[in-house]
Amino acid sequence: APEPAVLLLDEPFASVDVVLRRHLREETRRILRRRGTLAVMVTHDPEEALDIGDQIAVMGQGTIEQAAAPSLLYNAPATASIAEMFGRGQTLPAERKDGSVQTPFGLWEASAFTSALPNTGPLQVVVRPEALTLSDGEAATVEDVRTQGPNLRVSLVAPQGERIEAIVTSEQAVEPGAKVGLTPKDGAIFAFAAT
Repeated sequence: APEPAVLLLDEPFASVDVVLRRHLREETRRILRRRGTLAVMVTHDPEEALDIGDQIAVMGQGTIEQAAAPSLLYNAPATASIAEMFGRGQTLPAERKDGSVQTPFGLWEASAFTSALPNTGPLQVVVRPEALTLSDGEAATVEDVRTQGPNLRVSLVAPQGERIEAIVTSEQAVEPGAKVGLTPKDGAIFAFAAT
């Protein structure tokens, strides 16, 4: 089909190794833009969708949950499941408490959240690993530490058993078994009414 007006790509990079996949995505995007070809791509890989798409429609249970530009999906997800999907979000149960939010990892200030908190009822908060800083405290126990180039991926467990991961710089000395405090960065946490 030379010079197609519309091209359907159904998981085109699914069986390709990681390095080649990255190069193919870049080249495919360049070719499609240069030719002015509209492409509809189906993928289960959120990173791939962010990397190649100009507009993304997220489907769940047969309906479109949110359709928007990649930056809007990442920065203003409509649901907790979309916030989890884009950016390795982790969901925690929480509740409002005197203008702050009580989580299994401590009391977090309202300034940590991207928007106004839901008015009533229990909450689901979605935290990306890079949204947390480690400090002195007893909010969590370090379960595991993995090197990821210049960063460390730190697995943490709350006293009640909830788990979460944080990404910190490799200069931060943290060892399994250590007790730490967790402080979210301002405007970095998403809150949704619990369903």
